[in-house]
Amino acid sequence: MTAQDAQNALKDLFAETLQEMLEAEMDTYLGYEKHDVQNKMTSIRAARPAGRV
Repeated sequence: MTAQDAQNALKDLFAETLQEMLEAEMDTYLGYEKHDVQNKMTSIRAARPAGRV
């Protein structure tokens, strides 16, 4: 086993866990979970300035 093999094995082992941790941190920061439309308090439309089309 080479150092590269060990590095790839560790990356595969921890990739899913790290992804879940980052998503949980983002959910906490935003105040709602991914794809949670009901608890989402912001919208793209609300951020646009009012104007005529």
